[in-house]
Amino acid sequence: MGERASSADRIAADPNVKVAFIGDSDDGDDFGRVIQLIQKEGVDLVLHQGDFSYANGPTDEWLAAVGQLDTAIPYLGADGNHDHWNRYVSFFETQAQKPGVALTAGSIVDGSYAVTYKGLHILFNHEGGDVPFNQQVLTDSPHIWKLCTWHHNRRDFQPGSKGDEVTLENYQACINGGALIATGHEHSYSRSYSLRDLSAAQHGAYGQPDVMELTPGNPGSSFFFVSGLGGRSLRDYSARLHDGDGWWATIFTEDRYCRQTCTASDFSAQDQSQDISSYAFTFGALFIDFGVDDDPNKGRGYFKTIDGDIVDEFTIVVKPNQLAESQK
Repeated sequence: MGERASSADRIAADPNVKVAFIGDSDDGDDFGRVIQLIQKEGVDLVLHQGDFSYANGPTDEWLAAVGQLDTAIPYLGADGNHDHWNRYVSFFETQAQKPGVALTAGSIVDGSYAVTYKGLHILFNHEGGDVPFNQQVLTDSPHIWKLCTWHHNRRDFQPGSKGDEVTLENYQACINGGALIATGHEHSYSRSYSLRDLSAAQHGAYGQPDVMELTPGNPGSSFFFVSGLGGRSLRDYSARLHDGDGWWATIFTEDRYCRQTCTASDFSAQDQSQDISSYAFTFGALFIDFGVDDDPNKGRGYFKTIDGDIVDEFTIVVKPNQLAESQK
């Protein structure tokens, strides 16, 4: 289907477009099981946030796992620190030529590129991020649904022991553009509250843990998630680094699981009194359906493991640019 104009002259996604988000896969049996899960869920698109085969390029095993997908499903990715990007360029260029995918900015060769697919506008950043690229593309984008995807993150923006490898400005550019932020790198799953100004206390966290808001503005609002359970390994929560965090909605790691109950009600720190004590931590993928319930401004997400457990669920609501609306 082609892109559809909304009632506000913005481009809406096709109804119920389903996207799978994964990262950090390697090329073993666990990655194969994640791909089988993705195929079973009936997705339209797969977005892989870096660290593909952990080899010099696409291995036969990695390609065989990806090959379990319906061939009509585009499989697009962002450069990871374990990837030799130049050896994956040909694969992703071929994927970007599948019906419905249109390259709109940047270059797959350079690693920062943007595509549209079924009304979604998706930005990929090369390793380390690309603030000018994000600002330029998002400023000009007429799409309701905008997605920023890259591999790395920051110490505050993953629940493990990773450090600061992407600037706050990279995140803020996508927040101000009203684009959701998909990352990998840490081998667990986590999702923030809605955020506004990352320089504010607790990074401007607000709202409800299961209702994410996307609003372009200065600052805008958005949220980020880490979906790094693509098959490589399973990692722990770092209490030393994160017990004082006040912006987590859900954390799913080897030794800590809290579902929409992670953060104290005043956003002051983590509330571990409601942690889930018994659970199976394993690989899986985040799925988001865009344009659900006959509402072009509504989405719904869930994280599902290869065992079939749904460990997180949330709604996404796109709101208009309040500054722009007030100036009409």
